[in-house]
Amino acid sequence: MINLLKRPIVAAAVVATFATVSPLFAESLAETRQTLMSKIEASNEELRSLYDDIAEQKLPMVREVNESEEDLVDLRSQLRRKERVLSTRESDLARLERRVQSYEEQNDYIASLLDEFVRNFESRIHISEVQRYESLTAEAKLAQEDANMSDTDKVLAQLKVVSEAIVRLDAVLGGDRFEGRALTDLGDLTDGTFAIYGPAVYFASGETAGLVQRQLNAAEPTVIRIDPGFDEGIRSLADSGSGSIPADATLGKAVQLLEVQESYWEHVQKGRVVGYAIISLGLLAFALGIFKFFEISRFSAPSADVSRALGTATLEGDDATAQKQLNSLTGSAKEMLRMGYESRELHRDILEERMYETITDVQPKMERFLPFLAITAAAAPLMGLLGTVIGMIKTFNLITVFGTGDAKSLSSGISEALVTTELGLTIAIPALVIHGLLSRLAKHKVAKMEQASLIYLNTIK
Repeated sequence: MINLLKRPIVAAAVVATFATVSPLFAESLAETRQTLMSKIEASNEELRSLYDDIAEQKLPMVREVNESEEDLVDLRSQLRRKERVLSTRESDLARLERRVQSYEEQNDYIASLLDEFVRNFESRIHISEVQRYESLTAEAKLAQEDANMSDTDKVLAQLKVVSEAIVRLDAVLGGDRFEGRALTDLGDLTDGTFAIYGPAVYFASGETAGLVQRQLNAAEPTVIRIDPGFDEGIRSLADSGSGSIPADATLGKAVQLLEVQESYWEHVQKGRVVGYAIISLGLLAFALGIFKFFEISRFSAPSADVSRALGTATLEGDDATAQKQLNSLTGSAKEMLRMGYESRELHRDILEERMYETITDVQPKMERFLPFLAITAAAAPLMGLLGTVIGMIKTFNLITVFGTGDAKSLSSGISEALVTTELGLTIAIPALVIHGLLSRLAKHKVAKMEQASLIYLNTIK
């Protein structure tokens, strides 16, 4: 399409062309042209005015757009900066949370160490010092079970025990003395003064003076009397802190070894009822073993020479020699060969059966009571195991009540529980050996009876 506003000459030419067609039409066309031209001029003026307005407003708008873009860039920069700050703060917060968690774990670990120290403190010190720190440790233990106390107060109560333990170490290094009570050798509980010198603890009260040791089944420290010549030195040490005292290079182990030495009967008494039953069973088995040994040993089996001589005399019809050979025998052996001699006319099978009857009568007598020895050898270890199980159950019951703080008491209870197993094996092994020896000896006697009968039968038949 041709823009008539920008091409006025072309428009005039078109109008001129149409004017040649008709004068009237040309006149009308001229007026129309004039009108159009005026409108075109007005439109052009308006367009120029719009162009001028646009030109005037374009630069401020460009400036405003540029400023807006700069603001947008600044806002984006601020957003990125704030995002970095937020990311850094989140990282710092996570680091702080990990640090707080680490501190909480350290606090829990320290609390568990303090709790373990408080609970085991009394077992690590000498038994004479338990009464000295009893109230302090009891307070710390009760604090752990008090739901109304804060964690800080609980830790402070435990730290008091740690503080006293450090003070105790400083005091013990140079020797220490304190008041307390102890059991005398007569079993009386008396007040006096304890003196700690190195690993040894001494006690003095009136006429009582000696070393202090822990005794089984005794809650209080026990005074062990030494040579009376050291009593004065021990009293002086307890009163003034200096004195002539006995030194033990074994650190008290020698005294403890003397204390734990016991007789065999005292050892057996630790097995209690089950131990008594095992000992009774063993004594009965040994008595039967001795009886069976003499019974089997006294049994006289015929020798091969006597059986062969009797067979020869029977074969030759020499009754005098046969009777002489029979008279040299005793017991079941004589009865067996006498029956063979009197039944010499019978068939060999019948004669063999009759002689074997005597052997079958001898065999039960040789083997009687031997099964009891076998039963003893099998039952004694089981009875010992039963006693051990009963003792261990009692030990675990004590652990449930008193805990595992005192390892010495637990070891003594376990050792007493194992006494029955020791007794059971002590009875079972000899019983098994005796049963084997007596069984073999009995079978040997019966075998000699069978050998004698076969020699006699083979000689006469």
